[in-house]
Amino acid sequence: MLGTLSKRFSCSKSAPSTSIAPVEDQIEEMRETINKLNVELLEKANKEKTLEEKMLQLMENHDHQSQDMRQPMQEQSEQIHQQNELMQCILQHLHIQSIIPAPTPSTT
Repeated sequence: MLGTLSKRFSCSKSAPSTSIAPVEDQIEEMRETINKLNVELLEKANKEKTLEEKMLQLMENHDHQSQDMRQPMQEQSEQIHQQNELMQCILQHLHIQSIIPAPTPSTT
């Protein structure tokens, strides 16, 4: 559309006209074209802004989901660690119990 506008403008400059009316018509047509281009530009800018906002929202949602997934995993890891420590204590206790000789009945 901009190429058409430039072509029309250059044609209107190079061709001498005998009346002002065609030039005014061309100028009005150029104004309309410029207005249409400005509207298109604003629409594109608005769409781009909307897409950027959606992208930011998606990234924020992803971060929250990742964080929500990490927290239970950390809690589960901590629980496993605590269970492991408890099992180590139990095994250690059992090992000590098996080393201590059982009391022998006294024969007096």
